[in-house]
Parts: sequence; C-alpha cells; structure tokens
Amino acid sequence: MRRLSVLFGTVVLVALATPTAFAARPTITPVNNPPDQTFTDVCPSFEVNVHYDVDREKVIAFSNGDFLITGTLKATLTATTGKSISINVSGPARFVFDANGDLTIYAAGAGFGPLGGTLALGHGLVIIGATGIETHGNFVDLCAVLA
Repeated sequence: MRRLSVLFGTVVLVALATPTAFAARPTITPVNNPPDQTFTDVCPSFEVNVHYDVDREKVIAFSNGDFLITGTLKATLTATTGKSISINVSGPARFVFDANGDLTIYAAGAGFGPLGGTLALGHGLVIIGATGIETHGNFVDLCAVLA
C-alpha cells in the first residue's frame, strides 16, 4: 500500500510540474470561406475568379495563441480568358507566434495564392515569417496555365 501511495504522489508531482498537461483544450471552428473570390491584380492581363466547391476547413486554436487550419478545400479557378482549372488545396497551414509576438506561417501540402508576382499552386512547404518567404517543393504558375 505504501508503494502505491508513493507512486501516486510521484505521478501527481510530475503532472503538476508539467503545465502543458493541464492546458486548455483547443477550440475548433469552421473557416467559412466566402463561396467566391476574385484575384484582380495577380495575373498581368486577366482576372481569376475562385469558386470553393468543397469547404470543410476548420480552425483549431490552441491556448498559447497558435492555430492550425486544416480540412478539405477544393476550388475551381476560372479566368476571364475562359479557361478554368479545378484544384485541391487542403493544406494544412500552421500559424505560430514566437516569444516576441512575431507570426510565422507554415503552409504545407497543397495550397494556392499570390506568390512571387503570380498566382501559384504549390505542393510542398511555404514559410512566411517576419524576415521573408521561403519555399520548398513544386509550384505551378496558375497565370500561365489560365492564360
């Protein structure tokens, strides 16, 4: 019985010494992207309309202020040129704040958006931080595809 009491006391002390074990549970909410979005100044001679065909993205917010966007996101991009393309851009993207309050975004997997003066579809990792943008992976110039 004494061993059990000592073991229980040790477990309690370890648990109390580890505050993350008692951190608040993350909150989960839907992103609710607008059904349509238009990029007007990304491709040089035309606009691109984005329609979100499937939007099951959610934001998971952690007690330390960091959050994660994950879930299914599929879109159809249609240019004023008449061309269109359907893409799966389900990410995920992680938003992390450092001790100074600076935000770093880690967009991994499949995603799209303005990048390097064009509209890009990426499969890899994009790191957006206080000092710039770093990319790893394969990226397609959607302006060239939709021209």
